[in-house]
Amino acid sequence: MSDISGEPVEEDFTIADLGRLRSLVARAARLVGLTVKAVDDLVLAVNEIAGNAIRYAGGRGRIKIVPWARGIAVEISDRGPGIPAGLVDERPPAGAVGGRGLWMARRLCDRMTVASTDRGVTVRLVALVH
Repeated sequence: MSDISGEPVEEDFTIADLGRLRSLVARAARLVGLTVKAVDDLVLAVNEIAGNAIRYAGGRGRIKIVPWARGIAVEISDRGPGIPAGLVDERPPAGAVGGRGLWMARRLCDRMTVASTDRGVTVRLVALVH
């Protein structure tokens, strides 16, 4: 993976890249001026979504990091089967062991959009400088 220098970065990833991916996102988020808490929240959200791509879409995904003066957008995409209808916005039951990644990521970022088809999923996470 590339180092972040204020320019957009777009790369494929696998489970072996997750640690580096978290570091790359953290550096980019600090570069645009996010608070320590906002950086941590974004990194956690990215980790959850990237983990979903690895877990449910064949072990790989693609990340695009786009920093700008007032924030950062991180897109994670995969070529998996898509997300079942209703799961994107649904809070998992209290007794569920898993299934909180999307729900949690939505709460950790300023904005989150999900585009899901039977040919893959793209999740866009946005964190703004406040």
